[in-house]
Order: sequence, then structure tokens, then C-alpha cells
Amino acid sequence: MKNKLFLLGVLFLLFPVGGRTFPLQSAFEKGKIIDKVVCQHFPSQSYALYLPQEYTPDKSWPILFAFDPSARGKVPVEHFKEAAEEYGIIVVGSNNIKNGPWEEIFQAMQIIWDDTENRFNIDKKSIYSTGFSGGARAAVIFSQTINKPVAGIIGCGAGIPVGFKLDEMKPSVYYGTVGIADFNYREMVMLDKHLDQAGIKHYIHFFEGTHSWPPSDVCLSALEWMEIMRMKQDVIPGDKEEIDKVYEKKIHTAENLEAQGKIYWAVLSYQGISSLFSGLRDISGIEDKINRLEESEPYKQFIRDENERQKREASIIRTCGNIFNNIEKTPQDYSDFEELFTKMELDYLLEEAQAESRLEDQSLAVRLLHLIFVRAAQTGNQHLKNNQPSKAVILFEIAVKASQGNNDVHKLVLFDLAQAYALNKDKKSALEYLDLAVKNNFNDLSAVQNSPYFDDLKESRKYKDILERIRKKQ
Repeated sequence: MKNKLFLLGVLFLLFPVGGRTFPLQSAFEKGKIIDKVVCQHFPSQSYALYLPQEYTPDKSWPILFAFDPSARGKVPVEHFKEAAEEYGIIVVGSNNIKNGPWEEIFQAMQIIWDDTENRFNIDKKSIYSTGFSGGARAAVIFSQTINKPVAGIIGCGAGIPVGFKLDEMKPSVYYGTVGIADFNYREMVMLDKHLDQAGIKHYIHFFEGTHSWPPSDVCLSALEWMEIMRMKQDVIPGDKEEIDKVYEKKIHTAENLEAQGKIYWAVLSYQGISSLFSGLRDISGIEDKINRLEESEPYKQFIRDENERQKREASIIRTCGNIFNNIEKTPQDYSDFEELFTKMELDYLLEEAQAESRLEDQSLAVRLLHLIFVRAAQTGNQHLKNNQPSKAVILFEIAVKASQGNNDVHKLVLFDLAQAYALNKDKKSALEYLDLAVKNNFNDLSAVQNSPYFDDLKESRKYKDILERIRKKQ
């Protein structure tokens, strides 16, 4: 009997009532990113983890679930680590959730929730979700998937899933981030307006950058905002010292923007302060400043310029969209690539992206080039796989042109264009672009050797020379 009671006691310690196993967390080092925590009941699923240095299972803790579109769980954990330490938040980044079938995403979300709930003492009033790009859309539906209320969502570089109704987001609050050179910039601008109309507490943080996870200081700003919202919603007691600290920090940011002559962005910053601290501090002075700046000529001029940028952006997107559609119908109409590039305004956009012009004009060009590149490269790959070389060649020619200045992707689409020309039985052009890819630091020897498109080139002297150059680089 004693042995049985002892065994039951051990089982209770390891597997307490409710399925929680808090003692298992002691295996994880606190204050350090753990790259891979394997889910107890689903070993094919895992997540990166950060536990604050002060973590103890004796009390409940807020938790942030993070979703990267390429299932790189460690990436968002690295970005949120410092902010999470400051505010005492557990961060987990899924190593399985990525852009893909929703059914797999839903399943992985439930598994990661069940595993973390069993391992850690989670504050059920302070569950948060975040994601970048496709992961941002996944973060929006996390609450419905696990059937638990999510206090706040941090959407980075993308908005909501197609077909999702904003009312389904309530009672969550929303903090969006997007680089002004991100091809999803306009989407986030529109989301800001739609969230206003839906009456959802939110803030959209625009930063200087492209389509990427936001820098760590923006992640900190997001969690600061969430912390103040927790106080406003009486989830945690109001902390005057913390309120004053965050308020002064955000005022300093807005005043710096104003001093730099970035009046429009300063107004957005002051508006965010007014909304966040309403009911916590006297904001009459902030409201007066907003009204004054909105009546200033620099602000009005920015609005006029922004309207023109929006029209130009819509026009180029419409023109390029029509061209992409026509390529599918009559690819023979696009044999003159220089004429094609002119119609798509690619030379103008490339020049604008490199010019020392206004940041907003430069960002417009960058995000349009990225948008054109992505569509051309993705569709080109589809045609390559489907043995449609003429369409693949046209699309990869567009992708190569649009990616100039971004060598990380430029060298890859040069390689893809070489494959398309090889499929099109144009050996000369195939070798020319393969050679150009290597000159632009493409050095994936196995990709070249294993490409089925290059089978007819392997006896060529130039092909062998290209392989030898790659070997030397490696």
C-alpha cells in the first residue's frame, strides 16, 4: 500500500490535476532562447521558447505565440526577447506553422497551445499572438482555433485572412506593424481605417523598412502598448510609474519626428498617444498639437503628395496586372523585353528606388518592384514546372529586371531564367544567364548539377567552366 501511495504521489507531482505538468519546465534555462522544444504528445511538432529570467510556476505569466511564414520559430523569439524580458512574457515561436494549408495550421496551433498550457503556468487573461506576413494572418485566427480569448494580436507585414470578419476579432486589441517599403503597406493603411470603422482598439506602427519582421525596438513598442491596454482593461492594476515612462518615451518619439520635419508621421504618433492614454492622463495638450499640425502646410502638402502616390501606385499595379494576365493568353505578344519593361515602368521604378529622393517616393518604388518580382517569379516557377518555357522565360525576364539591386534574390532568378531558356532549347541564353548568376555569387553547385533542365548543356565547355568556377568559390 505504501508503495502504491508513493507512486501516486510521484504521478501527481509530474501530472497534476487538469493535465498540467509545470515541474517539466525546470529543464528549460531561463533568460535564454531554446531553439527547439519538442511537443510531448506530438514529437513532429516543436517550438522555440523564451522564459523570462524571473519565471516561476508559482504564479501565472502572460504568453506570446509567434508564427513565421517559413516556420522559423527562433526568428520572432529573437525579435521579441528583450521586450518579453522587460514585461515578463513567455514567448514561443512555432517551428511548424508556415504558409500552407489552413488545416495543418489549425492542427499545429492546437498542439502548441495544449503543450504550453500543460508545461507552463499561463495567465489566461494575457494570451497574445503575433506573426509576420502569412503568419500575421494566422495570428488573427489563433483565438478561434484554440477556442480561448486572445487579449491582443500583433500583426506584422500583413493584415487579416481573406473572408475573415473584423467583428470576429473582438474583444482582442490589435497592434499592426509594417515597413513603408513593404508591398503590403497599402493593405495595412486600409486595415487601419477598417479597424476604426469596426470599433476595434488598435494602432498601426509604420517604420522605415521592407517586408520583414519589425526591428526589436518596434516589438518593444508593441508590448508597451499591450501593457498599457492591460491596465486600461483592468487586467492588471494601473501602474503610474509605468504609464508615465511609456508616455514620455512615446512623446519623445513624436517630438523627434516633428523636429525632423516628418509632420505626417508625427501626427500619426501623437494620435496614437492620444488614443492609448485617454482616461489615464490629461491629453488635451496632445489634442491641441494634433489640430495645429493638421492645419499646417507641410501636413497638407504630404496628404496631397500621398494621394498622388496612391494614384500612381494603383495605376502601375493595374497596368502590370493586365500584362501578367495577357502573358497567360498571348505570350507571343511580349517578345520585345525592352518594350515590355517600359510598359511596366520598371526602369523608372529602379531609378526611383536608388535615387536620393523623398523616403516615401523611394519606398513606393521599392514595394512596387518587390510586388512585381514576387508575382513574376512565382508564376514563372509554375510554368517552369508545367513545361511552358515561353511563358517562363518572359516572367523570369521580368523578375530579373525587377530584382536588380537586390542581389539576394537577383542571383536566384538569374539561375531560374537560365533554366527557363534551357527548357526553351536556347542553349546560348541558358549558358549566358547561368554564367551571370555565378558572377552574381550564385554558388549552389548541387542545384546546377541536379537541374534536369541543363542535361543538354553538360558536354558544353562553358558549362564545365562554370561548374569549375563554382567549385573554386566553395
